[in-house]
Order: sequence, then structure tokens, then C-alpha cells
Amino acid sequence: MLWGEYWSNTSGTLPLPPRGPWQQVADLNAAVLRNLPEDKSLADDFVKKSMSDAFDYLKYLLEELKKEEAKYEDSVDALTSQELFDIALERRWTCSDCGNVTVSDIPAAEAGHGVGLSVPLQEPRNGLSLIEYLRSVFEETLTIRCTDGACKQGKDHAGKPRQQIKRITKSPEVLVVRLARFAFGTADGEPAMVKVRNRCAFEEYLNLGEFTESGESLMYRLDGVVAHSGSVTSGHYIAAVRERDGKSFCSINDDRSIARNRRGTVEELEQPQSMGTNFDPYVLVYSRVGACV
Repeated sequence: MLWGEYWSNTSGTLPLPPRGPWQQVADLNAAVLRNLPEDKSLADDFVKKSMSDAFDYLKYLLEELKKEEAKYEDSVDALTSQELFDIALERRWTCSDCGNVTVSDIPAAEAGHGVGLSVPLQEPRNGLSLIEYLRSVFEETLTIRCTDGACKQGKDHAGKPRQQIKRITKSPEVLVVRLARFAFGTADGEPAMVKVRNRCAFEEYLNLGEFTESGESLMYRLDGVVAHSGSVTSGHYIAAVRERDGKSFCSINDDRSIARNRRGTVEELEQPQSMGTNFDPYVLVYSRVGACV
């Protein structure tokens, strides 16, 4: 809604509507119902007023924003949602037999399921910090072959493990990190989607410099967390956010409560809680405070 206010305004300033925050939420909900997503499951959630997957909902909002911004991109000089949220990565690996270096871009859908970065939390990596989880994402050993399966030395690469390295080539202003809480596993001995409750000790200030080609500091500050309580098929989301003063934090549970369960310290972000229930962090939202790649 705020993007809509900005892009439709021709005076150069952003008018602040006199409506209160809950009326603004109602306006947003009405706009969503007028623009249902193609994803039937997500659309059904909107129509039934059910709580959708928080990450899928974020992807939907950004897709709709990009569509609207495209109408004004030649007439407005401002950062677009694509420039704010999109991250670009590349992968590279070197053939130990012929020395050939293979470099390719990584589609956004692979890097973060369409937005930001996606971090798997499944065993045996329980309890690592976010930067440690990211290192396993950016540097991994895979069974891959030389380009097009043909080595310059004519050697067969089938079944040979090699290290693949990923690097950030374009950094966003707003970094979204999805902790993969919902993944394929086993339930009652059968393959099924399960919720991964492993803990991730994410940093308030996250430096991604080691994942860039230059290695220079690329610092982000944690400003919000969306957390989930429940199972794969049911549950509830809340948000923990940094307040306007930039120093204190609170947990927001729909219109039920806005609370400082942990005295407004950064622990509100690290361990979101509402009405006596602990929630598992799912989507982390960081704002950049370092230089752009």
C-alpha cells in the first residue's frame, strides 16, 4: 500500500494517510482480494481469510509491486522493489584434471525460492549460527562434471566430487533470509513434508563480505523476524520488529497484542514469543548498512 501511495503521487512527497494502522491493514487485505495470485492454494487462503505461508505471501506482494512499478519505471526516479530486494549470485568450480573454470549465474528461484537466500536447517547441522549455515550453502561439495560433461584432458568425471563456490554479484538493500522450516522428511516411516525445528543462532549484524568476490565488508542489520508456531498443516505466525528508535524491539501478534516479552531487547528478534508461546524464526529481514557490491 505504501508503494502504491508513493508511485501514484506526483507531488514528489509521500502523503501520510490519516487512517490508523488497522485501517491500512484492511486496505491492504482488500487490495489482495482484488488481485488474487495464480497459485490456487495461496488464492484459496486469501478468499477463506486463512493464514498463508509467510514467505509465499511475501513473494506474492513483491511480484505484484513489480507489476505496478513497471507502469511508472520511465517517469519516476527512485529505487524499485527489484533493486531493494533482488540478490544475484553466481557459481563456479574448477576441474582438478584440466583446470577449466566453470562459471554460471544462479537463478533467483534456486538461490532463495524467488526472494533473497534460503538456508536449510535439517540435520546434522542443528544449532549453528546463521553465518555458519550460510558457509555450507555458499561452499559445498557436489558430484559434478566438467563443462558439457567433457574434460579438456578427456577424462571421465562421473562420480567425482568437486567443490562448488557461490558468490554474491549484486547485493540488495533489504536481504530476506528464509530458514527452511518446511522440508521433505519422514513421518511415521513414510516420506512426508515435516517441520524442521532446529535452532539457528542468527546474528543481529550479519557480514556477507566473505561471500563476495572482493571480500570487502557487506554488513546487514536484522530489523524483523517472522516466526511460526505449529506444524506443516496448521499453526500461527507472529512478527518481531525493530522499533522506530532503532534500539528497542517488540513482538506483534495480529491485533491480539504488541508486547515486549523480553524487555524490548534484541532477544525479541532472536526468540519471538507471544501470549506465553515460543515461536520458531522462519523469515529474517535484514537492512543493509554496508557498501553495495
